[in-house]
Amino acid sequence: MRSVALEADNLWFTYPDGTQALRGVSFRVFEGETVVLLGPSGAGKSTLLLHFAGVLFPSSGSVYVYGERLSRRNVREARRRVGFVFQNPESQLFCQSVWDDVAFGPVSMGLPPDEVERRVRDALETVGLLESAWKHPHHLSFGEKRRAALATVLSMNPEVYLFDEPTANLDPKSASFIIDKIARLSEEKTVLVATHDVNILPQVASRVVLMNHGRVISEGKPEDVLSNFELMTENGLQPPVVTSLIHGIHEERILNIEKPYPISLGMAKQKIKESVEKLLKTRDA
Repeated sequence: MRSVALEADNLWFTYPDGTQALRGVSFRVFEGETVVLLGPSGAGKSTLLLHFAGVLFPSSGSVYVYGERLSRRNVREARRRVGFVFQNPESQLFCQSVWDDVAFGPVSMGLPPDEVERRVRDALETVGLLESAWKHPHHLSFGEKRRAALATVLSMNPEVYLFDEPTANLDPKSASFIIDKIARLSEEKTVLVATHDVNILPQVASRVVLMNHGRVISEGKPEDVLSNFELMTENGLQPPVVTSLIHGIHEERILNIEKPYPISLGMAKQKIKESVEKLLKTRDA
């Protein structure tokens, strides 16, 4: 049985201004899973990630990291196991060079200089920024800053990665780069992504947790959640274009394509092929 990497147990949180951001959230992320927290802005996704990262602490309820209840007493150790890539990369870039920013975590961990150098070099190579290592972060493009922020977490080699809106404000090429890196991480690590971008799901998600108004509304396989058009609409979201297209094909009786509808182009091609083959067999009979 897989270990529970992260757990929220009846989590409630109210900000100082009175905004109630979480309302009894409970769910688990198992080791090796890639879970996407899906929901509109203001759903509570970012607030939940900040709890798992030990940045915020609940008004009531509990957060667990690998079975240990997170508290101010043990938060330092938890942060070694859980890495957080913020939505705003400038929250993680505060040194005079990209190299120094990426080295900050390993140095704080007390690693020897040769290990720090190896980790920084590997992280920068992974995100394609080794040649920009000695640039001031302010001189990077926004997409490069997002990659540098990811490198600051990669260099610490945590067991769990948290991503808050990783494709927000990125051009298609930069977004594709980040999604690819998340997909590669998901092959070896536990990953939790908060987003309203449904296009991330086909490439990375093994499970989707739909949130709105500070609550968990639904969870399940990506194709099951995204095929529920009523559920998506009620929570201020739209399915991927390919899912809507297949839904329309079915509703217009062009082809009989049953749920769950495909959420990627590759899945759509397979579904259409199967439906056409079934139709041709029926006609031949």
